[in-house]
Amino acid sequence: MTTSSNGFSQREGKLVVTALALAVMFLMCGSVEASRLLGSLASAAANISSTPPPPDSNTSKVPIEGRLLGAGAPHANRESDVLTLAPAPSVAPDADDLYSYQPTPQPESGDDSFMVHSTTVSAMQSNQCTYTIITSTGDIEGAGTQADVNVEFFDRFGASVLFVGLKSQNRNFNRGATDTFTVLGDCLQNICRMRLSHDDAGHNPSWFVNTVTISVQYQTRVFNVYEWLAKDEPPRSLSRTINSCPA
Repeated sequence: MTTSSNGFSQREGKLVVTALALAVMFLMCGSVEASRLLGSLASAAANISSTPPPPDSNTSKVPIEGRLLGAGAPHANRESDVLTLAPAPSVAPDADDLYSYQPTPQPESGDDSFMVHSTTVSAMQSNQCTYTIITSTGDIEGAGTQADVNVEFFDRFGASVLFVGLKSQNRNFNRGATDTFTVLGDCLQNICRMRLSHDDAGHNPSWFVNTVTISVQYQTRVFNVYEWLAKDEPPRSLSRTINSCPA
């Protein structure tokens, strides 16, 4: 406490000087006046000794914890000095922002219509082919028909694809006409056999067929028939099978 010690030394020096001055006055003024001055000096000295020392400027540099410990106070809790941040209040989105917060609607439990649709489309794209069927009707009297035509194609192993109810645009396979049909069916490679028939419906059901041509995936096969599909014309049958598969 260097500053406090210097302060007391200065005061003691002043008291000594004052005492010397009073001694001189005692000799000069007499005993009564000197006694009164000595009493005032003693009272001033008592006040000075009872006055607490001035605050030390260096104590302001001492941490609060050190001053508390020096004063006999309990040790400060270090955790109380930690600054705790309160959580930010949650702010509800504005009405204009509500749409962006809405999740994408999901199908309800058991609703697999989307999956079924996707599976069906995938199956059509991967397992089905586009067929072009061309029929040629003979140019003889009564060759055309109003019946519904069915045709089934086979590969050499017996696998087949069937098309039922082929109809021309005017519902008639007219005499000397060529009719073209584009249909979708299971893919079948290396077609080599055909079974052609009709349901014998309409006013003129008999049908004289020249040829049937099938095209699928850059493959084309022509089946030559040149017969009646009729009950009133030989061979009096409503179906005809043409087989050109290798033996």
